[in-house]
Amino acid sequence: MVAYPNNETGIQALVQRLLEVVPELVVLEATGKLHLDVATAIAKTEIKVAVINPRQVRDFARAAGKLAKTDALWIRDGFSDGTKMDI
Repeated sequence: MVAYPNNETGIQALVQRLLEVVPELVVLEATGKLHLDVATAIAKTEIKVAVINPRQVRDFARAAGKLAKTDALWIRDGFSDGTKMDI
């Protein structure tokens, strides 16, 4: 996992890295207003970006039987691949 500071330099470094790896989708956790500059910068590159509500992620994980409390576990355990739950 790599961390970038949430400032102009960090956001530029993140966007540059994303342009190198060309992800299909970038998923960001809604964090008040802190995610807005990052989401905007990514969207300007035409890389798809989704901002998700952390409560909904927890609810999704709980419904899928995943009771992990850490972001790394949520990511690893399937939410990051963008799949949906079959009902």
